[in-house]
Amino acid sequence: MIKKSEHTVAVILAGGHSRRMGEYGSKILCNICSVPLIVRTMLTFEQSEHIDEILVVSNEEECGEVKRLGLSADISKLKEVIVGGETRMQSAKKGLQRIPYDRGLVVIHDGARPLVSVAAIERVILTAREKGAAVLAIPAVDTVKIGNPDGTVLLTPSRDLLFYAQTPQVFDIKLYRTAMSAFGGGGGADITDDASLIESAGESVYLVTGEYENIKITTPADIAVATVILKERERTQREIAAEAAANETV
Repeated sequence: MIKKSEHTVAVILAGGHSRRMGEYGSKILCNICSVPLIVRTMLTFEQSEHIDEILVVSNEEECGEVKRLGLSADISKLKEVIVGGETRMQSAKKGLQRIPYDRGLVVIHDGARPLVSVAAIERVILTAREKGAAVLAIPAVDTVKIGNPDGTVLLTPSRDLLFYAQTPQVFDIKLYRTAMSAFGGGGGADITDDASLIESAGESVYLVTGEYENIKITTPADIAVATVILKERERTQREIAAEAAANETV
């Protein structure tokens, strides 16, 4: 079991090239309700008492701007912003190499998931602290078909067994380092998430209840959805504050 005193480092992967964002350009730099996406992501990890350090892995063109935004937003836990690799796994490996600790937890998160809550981050961290490896996931709401190469249906698995994986995904640092070493940190084209890396090493990964609002920004339509979610959150917070103020005057 990982002790609370041991380090927990968040590695935020933000090195994508935003090819589907059109006129928005870089998705991690675009504003959502007047705040850059990557800043929203970093701020949430900043607010978690279970996160000791934040390390952002970005592409070379945006590295300086991400660092500037982090400093401007007073992200005190931001340790550094580094240049990533060509693939997700290469970027994750570069992030891992910057962690000097042999014990503790590494929290891998998609920079393009700015709506994750502090509560969700802490749920998955606490599970990983006990189990060694945990991932946020939500139950599948759609019927999923497994197809043959000729386009016919091979299998329709039970929806009760299917989950949509999210991030953060949290692992014991030594376990993650061992799995990465066994994989070799190569191209990573066939490793779509870090939990798969742990699974390929024969280790168990535990599912933790995620959030349907924890969407990944990939297209301009996702920006619109995220804006609606944030405005609804702000409205709810105003109503809670107003109710609390009214109760104080009674």
